[in-house]
Amino acid sequence: MDAKTLSKMTVTKLRVEAAKFDDLKGVHGMEKPELLKVLMEKYGIHEEHHEGQMLLDRKHAIKAKIKKLKAEKEKAVSAKDTPKAALLQKQLRRQRRLLRKTVKLVNAVNVT
Repeated sequence: MDAKTLSKMTVTKLRVEAAKFDDLKGVHGMEKPELLKVLMEKYGIHEEHHEGQMLLDRKHAIKAKIKKLKAEKEKAVSAKDTPKAALLQKQLRRQRRLLRKTVKLVNAVNVT
């Protein structure tokens, strides 16, 4: 098991994996960053590409997607394609919400 495999697992699978260790308590109340940290310690994984860097990569990918969606929305608005513009606006809202959550996680990781 390596860091990349662990980071790609869902929270449910990480909880199942963590439950295999008898000395870990409160596994089902943990969130993904906590589970990753605990499991990496248990498996003795010391990966340079840690959680904070993964979150920063995700943040940059979301920002790039937002720029792309903005450009598509502008094209739809100028073409007077209202349904497509509305759909793109909804996607933009979702991406912005995801970006806010990711930024909070980045700040939380950098503080600890």
